[in-house]
Amino acid sequence: TSIGMSQAIVVSRYERLFVYPSGLNVSYGKHHTPLMEGVDPRLRYPDSWRDPAVLGGGLLQLLLLAGTALALARRRWRWGGFAGLWFFVMLAPTSSFFSIIDPIFEHRLYIPAFGVSLLLALGMERLRGWVGRRLWFPAVIAGLLLASATWHRQRDWEDDYALWKESVRLAPYFYRAHNNLGMGYESR
Repeated sequence: TSIGMSQAIVVSRYERLFVYPSGLNVSYGKHHTPLMEGVDPRLRYPDSWRDPAVLGGGLLQLLLLAGTALALARRRWRWGGFAGLWFFVMLAPTSSFFSIIDPIFEHRLYIPAFGVSLLLALGMERLRGWVGRRLWFPAVIAGLLLASATWHRQRDWEDDYALWKESVRLAPYFYRAHNNLGMGYESR
């Protein structure tokens, strides 16, 4: 059950990353092994469904699933429902109640991202007629800000050393990041 509770938090984090992609990390540092329990106190497994992070994440997922079901039921919003369904179905094999080594890994979002992108495109198309030209200036500014963030993040992928140095900074308790940083030092 702690796996399901942790995934309520993880999926909410994935959704937040779509809105504001800050704090991206190639490796988070929490495993489903007893030896790693408590290594990083910030990455704990919840032990109760009453945990505020589990309740908030679970409530958000229920609301999004209800919105997806409602959209699928309405002919006019069917594509939005398909986008939501795509996101949840494509994410389910790696972010559900099944035991996996790493509870969070951002590369798991590559395929589910299509649903979010489709939903964003549909939303922009709907707003285009409603808001008109007023929407384009904020959209261009948001695009430039996201492009700048992408350019900045790209520097972390310059080589193994840069990638794992950033990972150690974000997850200082995680042995894999330190091990791979050591291999990055060796390759320099």
